[in-house]
Amino acid sequence: MKLDSSILIDSYASHLQDWPPVEQRRARGVSPGAAMTKARQTSAEDACIEDGPTLSAKKSGQVSSRRLESVMPDPALASKGSVRAARGRTKQQSGDRCRSNSKRGDALPAECSYQPVEAAQRVLRVLRAMNSLRSASVAELHTITGLSKSTIVRMLDTLIHEGYVMRDNFIGGYRVTSEAQHLSNGFRGLPLVIEASRPWAVKLTERIKWPVSVATVHHGKLSVDFTTSAISPWAFPFATLHRQLSLANSALGRCYLAFCSQREQEDLLRGLGTSGKAEEKFDPVVLDHALKAARQNGFAVEDGMRGSRKFQFIGVPVFNEGVCVACLGVGFYATAPAAAHIVSDVYTPTREAADMIEKGIARLRAWSVE
Repeated sequence: MKLDSSILIDSYASHLQDWPPVEQRRARGVSPGAAMTKARQTSAEDACIEDGPTLSAKKSGQVSSRRLESVMPDPALASKGSVRAARGRTKQQSGDRCRSNSKRGDALPAECSYQPVEAAQRVLRVLRAMNSLRSASVAELHTITGLSKSTIVRMLDTLIHEGYVMRDNFIGGYRVTSEAQHLSNGFRGLPLVIEASRPWAVKLTERIKWPVSVATVHHGKLSVDFTTSAISPWAFPFATLHRQLSLANSALGRCYLAFCSQREQEDLLRGLGTSGKAEEKFDPVVLDHALKAARQNGFAVEDGMRGSRKFQFIGVPVFNEGVCVACLGVGFYATAPAAAHIVSDVYTPTREAADMIEKGIARLRAWSVE
């Protein structure tokens, strides 16, 4: 709908003729721009009458039901305050989506932020095939990957340029170099544990609602390397990720001391004795009793005299080949019903999640060896 400029000018002039002098308008607090605004509204209404009764009918409430249905959101969605639903996206379409850089749970491969780069996919496909065959010809790679031979040659040239593949005329094909081993350097140790722990920690939080943390010991210090606080409805009012915890007094620290090897336990306790930190001070008799109770119960609790009175925590060990590699911790409010049923409501599901994490670690380590 287009407005004729002459209509606006004539309306503006007619309104100015009916208005009082400038001094009186200023005394009343009316700006000169108000005349133009009123003229635009009046002219727009007059012009819309020629195109149809849409605007005037809306102002008078005489809008057809079909037009209302096209502009008004569904009452059921509006009652939930779903802004996305009003814009044409339902909660089922957008609520479960998680960006690849989000802290909220897992980011599924099919729900990443952007579409994958096909050229990068082809390079990785060729490299995986080369790594499984150790040495291969273009024809063998074509059979395995399904890519065209010209594409495979371009991908191989790229890998040769980066130093991961080389052409060997003696075998009549290509083979991977030692540089390919560097691709797995960052996957050993902690990243492997986190990859195996993440999905089961998320499922545990979805089941019991409380935040779950995964902690490991590195250079004699215990720190939280992963947490589900971002998706827990009862998250704590303090940060837990990358938080250093006391080995002698926290639930996760006592859990690790109770289930690690005897030699490692002695080394850690010796380091705590020489650290001089107030949070690491402990009574050897009390700590020894707590570690024995943890081994008997299957989980550790924090020092009741030094810990928080508002929250409670338990720590459950995660093993790989008989060695404690991490601890799975759950925290909850001391007044919650879970505090009265720790074994059934907290420990049992946490132990089940730890068992699945142990299987995941074993599977990932087997793949890395292959």
